[in-house]
Amino acid sequence: MGIWAILLSHYTGRTDILFGATASVRHFIPDSQENTGLYINTLPVRIRIDPGQSLVELVSKIRNDWEQVRRFQHMPLAEIQACSPLKGSQQLSEIYFSYDYQSLDQAMIPYKHVLGCKDIMLLERTPAVMFLTVQGTDELVISIEYDLRKFAADTIKQILLHFQTCLNSGADAPDARLTDIPILPREEQDRIAQTLHTRKRFSRPNSCIHHLLEIQSSLNPSIKALRDTHKQITYHRLNALANQVGRFLLSLGAAPEKKSWCFCPGLLTSSPYFLEF
Repeated sequence: MGIWAILLSHYTGRTDILFGATASVRHFIPDSQENTGLYINTLPVRIRIDPGQSLVELVSKIRNDWEQVRRFQHMPLAEIQACSPLKGSQQLSEIYFSYDYQSLDQAMIPYKHVLGCKDIMLLERTPAVMFLTVQGTDELVISIEYDLRKFAADTIKQILLHFQTCLNSGADAPDARLTDIPILPREEQDRIAQTLHTRKRFSRPNSCIHHLLEIQSSLNPSIKALRDTHKQITYHRLNALANQVGRFLLSLGAAPEKKSWCFCPGLLTSSPYFLEF
């Protein structure tokens, strides 16, 4: 669940992540052990990602929060949605997550000789745009059900590869900060670096500084770009501030090769300063 939240944070650029998670509610229903049925409910899971947090800290917080959520796992999803500001047919989430320590086929192994069956397969249809399922303990089986109208097969394969890379990286270094856990496999990193020339050192860059800043903002949005003893700014934030200044100057008539003076309050210091463009 933590790895899935990290991945969604990378894809969306947001630190406040919400998705649905399935939970078994059989023990809440009287005489449910004697009846057939899935007895599964869907619960909304909200996870806030702190890039400076370690993976161990994130997983620990998710575990504690999940225990609190499970107190309401018997509530129908319709009642949960009624408590949210979303009304009507709008769903709380179109992305879902499910974990089970064993697959349906493995769970039926003790009964196969009685039932006389060989292989068991579960075919289901969900309203989710994307549904990630993880099964197993020592060895994990990961699959994604998705809406063919919104995602291509190659995109889903890439997401699965990113999930595997992030999961393996987290397992190797659970104390690492979230910003230090890679989600891109080495081959994809090399391909991007070759395309954008991000690993090439320029003594005098041919690109303008704002172009280089945009590249860093897209590749490393959470990495600190500027810092002093009081504050620090990420590449994403610095790029956003630069865009704001640029749009403001354009609205005042600034243009290429036209000098402009800009009075700026201190971003990292308390002292204002002037910039010449």
